[in-house]
Amino acid sequence: MELPFKYHLPRTGLLVAALLLAGCCPPAQNSCKPTPNSGSATFALSNYPKSGVPRSMFREAHSALLTQPLIGVGDRIGFPLDGGVKLTHVDALEHGVPLNSVAVWITKDVQPDWVPAEALERAAADGVTPVFLMYYFAAENSSEDAQEHRYDWYQYLAEFAAHVSGETPVVILLEPEINDMGAEANGKEPLMYWPGLQEMLMDGLYIVRTIAPNAVVGICFGDFGPEELEPWFGEAVAYSDVVAFQEMRASTRNADLDPTGKDLAQQVLETTKRLHRSFDKPVLLAYLAMSSYQEDGGPEWTQIQALAIQEILGNFKALHAEGLWGMLYFQLRDDPNHVGFFKEAEVDFGLLDELGNPKPAMDAFRQGAEAILYQTPVSEWGNTCNPPAPKPEPEPQPEPTPEPDVIDN
Repeated sequence: MELPFKYHLPRTGLLVAALLLAGCCPPAQNSCKPTPNSGSATFALSNYPKSGVPRSMFREAHSALLTQPLIGVGDRIGFPLDGGVKLTHVDALEHGVPLNSVAVWITKDVQPDWVPAEALERAAADGVTPVFLMYYFAAENSSEDAQEHRYDWYQYLAEFAAHVSGETPVVILLEPEINDMGAEANGKEPLMYWPGLQEMLMDGLYIVRTIAPNAVVGICFGDFGPEELEPWFGEAVAYSDVVAFQEMRASTRNADLDPTGKDLAQQVLETTKRLHRSFDKPVLLAYLAMSSYQEDGGPEWTQIQALAIQEILGNFKALHAEGLWGMLYFQLRDDPNHVGFFKEAEVDFGLLDELGNPKPAMDAFRQGAEAILYQTPVSEWGNTCNPPAPKPEPEPQPEPTPEPDVIDN
């Protein structure tokens, strides 16, 4: 992969370069949990604080980022419109949607013009934080693929981290739905079963943070797979800043979904609690996706889409209290070329249709975002992962009065 980003790191020198960079840009200290001792043989570990040393939240800019919820839309930096490209966050703002983040998917065939420098500058000027979902292994997610392309993955992360390195924070999430078992359908071993996965993830987190110290880094799970993820990912997540997850629904796969949206809102709550309890990290709903695609004779999914968004954003205070940092809706506009697991419903995930006409879900998202970002004082949002309070200094004790000397006569 030869991408003309700011730095190009030859594969043979990649890990050495990351270590050299670490000398001037040490990893951000950014976990609620103390770093665990680890037996994994990875170059990253010696550069992190040892077990028992509490770590505070990120750099100052990162801590500020976490003082209010992250609310946004995706799924790319901009949509092609009228012969050009309309930045997604600008498109949303022009439709009256308040937001402070934008989700951008980065696959293995990433091209530099997917995230032009001018777009990053405009987002920063508008107070919008990009959330990059690094989707290299995609739905394949097999251990064979990871072992074969491990160093290609390092290169991909290093080059992209260099491209987005700067003064303003970005969020970089590794491998959405990394706990997906889809590889089994192709007769392969799922990625999460590979014993080397946690070491590879720690290397990836370290590479990103070293080259882009402005990055808040994390790992993104699906709301499926094993109930307990800590045995599979706990060691790696300890070196991330946040954990993330997704929720996706459509009539083509979820015909029996509760049409009120309440069951999905409950699922979001339960997943948030489980991840926060397991990993003690801020939790991000990195992409909520509800297709409005209507199957013949089925319930009205345009309304289901709106009600689900309304339920989740309407209950955001309760979610935030359980550790949810923020939520991004998957897609601002319908994409007629989108394909994937949900088959024909993939083209209707947007809050707007292909022509820019708002669906009922747009009003639900706008109202929910306004209540969270504009109508709730920042002081009411506690940090989703506060560092431990420092131990009070012991009060000085008065020196004991010396006993008088006794003179025998």
